[in-house]
Amino acid sequence: MNPINLKKVSNKIIGSCKKGLILWLSALVTLLGIGITCWFIYRGVIDQFINSEWNVSLEKSSQFGDFIGGCVGTLFALTGVFLLFETLKLQRIELTESRYIFKLQQFDSLFFNSLNLYNTILSNICDNAGNNKGRKFFENEMRQILADPNIDSSGKTKARYLQFYAMYEPQVAHYFRTLYQIFNQIAHSSINEDDKVKYAKIIRAQLSLGELFFLYYNGRTIYGTKFRKYINDYNLLKHFSIVDMPEFRKFFATLTDLEKHTCKVAFLEITKGIKASLNESNEWYKTYLQGKISIKIKPENKICSLLTLDIIYSTNARPSGTSAQQGAGFMNFSQQDLEKLFMEYFRHIFSFSNYHQKNEGLKLNIQLTKSTTGGAITMHYRISRADNKSIKV
Repeated sequence: MNPINLKKVSNKIIGSCKKGLILWLSALVTLLGIGITCWFIYRGVIDQFINSEWNVSLEKSSQFGDFIGGCVGTLFALTGVFLLFETLKLQRIELTESRYIFKLQQFDSLFFNSLNLYNTILSNICDNAGNNKGRKFFENEMRQILADPNIDSSGKTKARYLQFYAMYEPQVAHYFRTLYQIFNQIAHSSINEDDKVKYAKIIRAQLSLGELFFLYYNGRTIYGTKFRKYINDYNLLKHFSIVDMPEFRKFFATLTDLEKHTCKVAFLEITKGIKASLNESNEWYKTYLQGKISIKIKPENKICSLLTLDIIYSTNARPSGTSAQQGAGFMNFSQQDLEKLFMEYFRHIFSFSNYHQKNEGLKLNIQLTKSTTGGAITMHYRISRADNKSIKV
């Protein structure tokens, strides 16, 4: 859940109250004027300047008319001023909206022209043999890297990526420059933030797993330094999981495709839970495999400079029928393996996935302690920042 923008909400409430106040004042003044008119007509009958035969006394009625014109007429004129003000306000809003729609249409045209250019460049990318083009090119190159048993660390993956980049630099560099410029156009446009996110999501939806794979590792090199900000700002790696990374192969190599998928879904959910916990400063709790594994995430202070993540491993639980459940692949891990997996995962999610930008370099500290209660082993991961600032994901 996104954090509530209190200033934005309060401005909307104040604006609604102001609009309602003007309309209520207009109605009240109008009713007051009508009431005064009716009351004086009634008094006219009582005072007999309007008699039972509806003959009117010109002298008294002229005095009555002067009063009505001076008092009630003023009230009605005031109502007209209120309504005129509201009309001008609505016209100004409509004019602003019309200008913004025109601006949005201009950007829309530029955006989709850039999107067409991106798709054209993507469709023309191919390997040296000319066998794989477009998205198949990235997917095939990714499979080759994943199939290399010698690549088992982020450093080796980065080195392998640089080999890939050197081999296909003219095509790949052109591709990434075009993709970068699209997000640069979005970020520097004058459209509002909600629309920026909408256009960014359109691009994000275009990116295949192979493209996300190389986008992530390109950002780890000098070639992707500028792109890192947009990758973080628009959450472009939202659907790219540690399950798809060579440096985590040691944990997932023996799992079936279904088991890997269940782990991927679980980690995506845990990442979402971490973000929700930090954004709302609330505890997040989730169990997997019928209580075999439980995860509790809790900020220890309001500014979220200290975060506790507890992984509770039940040695007594014997889940059954879990082959397609979220986290089913965790059944293949011992308590010690889970301990190492989650340590690497937390390092990745808080540091490597955002290129050390959100938590400002190496200021993040992760400490692990363990406790045993009954048949449950709890791994306490305490994550803190040396500068006492908020932890970000």
